[in-house]
Amino acid sequence: MVLTILAVGKLRDVHLSALCQDYLARLNHYSRARVLEVRDQRITPQADPAGLLAKEAERLLAAIPPRAYVVLLTVNGVQRSSPELAAWLSALEAHGTAETVFCLGGALGLDQQVLAASHDTLSLGKLTLPHQLARLVLLEQLYRARTIQRGESYHK
Repeated sequence: MVLTILAVGKLRDVHLSALCQDYLARLNHYSRARVLEVRDQRITPQADPAGLLAKEAERLLAAIPPRAYVVLLTVNGVQRSSPELAAWLSALEAHGTAETVFCLGGALGLDQQVLAASHDTLSLGKLTLPHQLARLVLLEQLYRARTIQRGESYHK
């Protein structure tokens, strides 16, 4: 199964970017994984937040591959422990899911259009995380899930 992280905006911090690249490389030892980025909207004091979200949603929806299983990352999503995440990914694979796309919003979050197009939700916890840090946490947890599936010791 291909794991795709579809994110609004580029990582601008070189240290955070390096960590994300490290976990992406680790994850690719277990399954094909990639990060796709769509352009974020510039936030200005006079900008309409709803309009900005709608434009980002258009880009996200256009980037989702056909027949992908879409998971929206949101604070109100389903919370799973690391072993539960590993089991959930295994169940998706057992059902023949070819690609799972994890959608991460930008600084303003995600438009309802993206929620309507998703098949599932996932929460990284009740804490609010900056969207760029959420990307790193998601990559690490996907890597951890793959090591759990293989019975490797990383997750302990």
